Amino acid sequence: MRFRASVLRAFLRLCSPATSAGIWSAMPVGAEVYRGPQYPAASLSRMCEEFTEAELLAAGIAWQTDCGAGLLPAPGWSRPGSLLLALRRSAEEQPFDILSECGALAGGPALFASVEDAATMAAVDNKHGFLLIADSINDVAVLRAAGLPVTLANGILPLDRPKLDEFMRAQFFRRQSDIDDDLADKARDLQSDELAAGYADTAAALPGRDGGGSFSGDAICAPQELIFVAWSPHELSLQEPPCLELIRNAFRALGLHLGLDVSELYQWAPTSQELETLRFSLEFGETKRVQHLLRQSLDENSVDLIDAEKADEVARQSFEVALADLQQAVTEFTPTQGSQRRLQASLDGYFKAVEREFLEPLQAQALSCRSPIRRNLHLAAAEICRQIYRDSYWPRTVADLLQNKRNTRDRRPESFLRAASALTQIAARLLT
Repeated sequence: MRFRASVLRAFLRLCSPATSAGIWSAMPVGAEVYRGPQYPAASLSRMCEEFTEAELLAAGIAWQTDCGAGLLPAPGWSRPGSLLLALRRSAEEQPFDILSECGALAGGPALFASVEDAATMAAVDNKHGFLLIADSINDVAVLRAAGLPVTLANGILPLDRPKLDEFMRAQFFRRQSDIDDDLADKARDLQSDELAAGYADTAAALPGRDGGGSFSGDAICAPQELIFVAWSPHELSLQEPPCLELIRNAFRALGLHLGLDVSELYQWAPTSQELETLRFSLEFGETKRVQHLLRQSLDENSVDLIDAEKADEVARQSFEVALADLQQAVTEFTPTQGSQRRLQASLDGYFKAVEREFLEPLQAQALSCRSPIRRNLHLAAAEICRQIYRDSYWPRTVADLLQNKRNTRDRRPESFLRAASALTQIAARLLT
């Protein structure tokens, strides 16, 4: 509605541009981040002089008291200096909604409002198709300052039929029955070199993408993955937001009882070491490093939202289990973001199992040697084993698939096994 844009434009004139504070003061916030009026009641009175009560209520700026005594500032800006984020469909347009600590002022889920925001979706495009979902408006502000696409979790719960329909229309969810046949066909075809060589062509042919794999044109595309922020960036705390377990249970029920595919939902939290490095970098104003740390942590520590506990077990699984999981991930691979994350996670689990079961014992044995020569020989043997496992058939195949190579390398395990056998004999001679 046109009047809503006019109301929101007038409201933002009463607000002031937000500035960074605290440990995040070195990260400048964007132009669309505001601080609400310092005197909310007085500001609402000024708005009442320009707009009718019905217009203010419909725009979400005001609330009607139960006793009918008059209007009150909406909860999202009722506190002096509340943090606000204006949403615009283009840089030239007036805001169509505003995000606050209570969600979208218009009343709908913040997620659905944000996928219409040009700045948010431009960041989604640049960051390979995912959208972060944070618990607080403060977390949204600092992650947005770091250049990451992010919105609020407010409004997702309670999850009812109309919201589910919106999720389906945005293609965040698909019915498992609709994709099982496609996955089965692709799993069978993955045995052929021809399909492996055609992944780049498949990705390039996806609707709305150019040959380089990025979204082309001015059309706004829905994010392919939703990643829930399972920590507080603003507070630099690893404590999981209370709402996340409720959201996890709601989405798990959708998959269990309605047969929906919820495999494109993830959660992200940095390690304690990454958090300390992030804190130290912020204290010294290393903004570029902060951005790099956040993006690296996202790539390495995003795990399945529904089966987060199962994902945590990847680092502890045995080598045999890790290898079997890697083989299955290769067999079921499809050119989608979710399948790429599954493949990368399986590869990481494989490498961790190799380090834990094969390399760490050799390194420990090397450190126990009194002779420097024997110590160096054990370390050399460990390095040979590391190269054997990292360059073996399955990790090489994973690298080809993730890089969308047209011509994959030799895909016959036998050729590698011959080379591995020779290297193993060399390593054994070093230890005798």
